[in-house]
Amino acid sequence: MRLRFLLALLLAACSPASPPAQEAAPSAPASAPATSAPPPQLAGAVAEGRWVFEASAEGASAGFGLPDSEIQFNVHCARATRVVTLGYEHELSPDQDTTLTLHTAAGAVDFPARSFNEGLPNVSAEITVPADGDARLAALARVTDRFAVDVGGATLLLPMEPNIRRVLALCGITP
Repeated sequence: MRLRFLLALLLAACSPASPPAQEAAPSAPASAPATSAPPPQLAGAVAEGRWVFEASAEGASAGFGLPDSEIQFNVHCARATRVVTLGYEHELSPDQDTTLTLHTAAGAVDFPARSFNEGLPNVSAEITVPADGDARLAALARVTDRFAVDVGGATLLLPMEPNIRRVLALCGITP
């Protein structure tokens, strides 16, 4: 027994020493979460003008424009049919099918649209809202500060207006 102890002691003395514990390399400082820059359509100053709200038994509208001038952008809800119309004062000639794009900090959403040039030229997108809502319009309802509307590269940067949420809510859209 004593011999085994002495052999174990001898083997331990003859074995190479274990390497010294390495110091932990300093870790890289935690980087701040990456913040993506807002889309270029949301950069710059918002358009001059103000929002007006109108409601009736048939539905409601929130429109943006200069005082004593034509509305440049409009959100309308026809309550009975649950149709939301997005209207942008913009001329595409001749009348044609196009795309109306809403840009928010969360991304861009496209709506099939049509240009009309009789009277005041405009581009309109009509969205029939299903019973479970419309995710594209819900993105607009979630906007807190600004959004942009774009047709064919003509972009209008607008301040958000709480009455847009009221109009959308009439057609079953919630944030």
